[in-house]
Amino acid sequence: MQFALAMPSAQEKGEWMNRPADELILVFNADGGAVSRLMDAVHKIVRPETYECDLCMITHGALTQKREWTAFVESLDIPTRALHRDEYAREFPRAQVPWPAVMVRRGASMPEVLVSREELAGMNGVPELAAAVEARLTRSGSPRSP
Repeated sequence: MQFALAMPSAQEKGEWMNRPADELILVFNADGGAVSRLMDAVHKIVRPETYECDLCMITHGALTQKREWTAFVESLDIPTRALHRDEYAREFPRAQVPWPAVMVRRGASMPEVLVSREELAGMNGVPELAAAVEARLTRSGSPRSP
């Protein structure tokens, strides 16, 4: 017995994509856990040019999140959380997204890419990433704190 999945029409998909985001998810190209975090910190200090998580390089120093990024995230009127790739894979096992990425989730749907790995690789810091996130959330109708 085969089941056919009903695919949304272009109009339905457009309406869904324009729905405000319910959650912003930052997915880092690193595994969670204390040992991994320590290894990542050492890697960022010793060989930053070979570190494979541009999202982490933009939003974090060697050990902590950058104040500028923290302030930006706190200014958003949308729940935001950070996950490591292994944590994301456990929560969304069907996801096939190149990490790192900034994701957006609408309702109970699978998260969608808001800022891709390729885009992150071309960004030079918090201001550029914050501007991209803000512009894309605004386009999707997500609220912004005053």
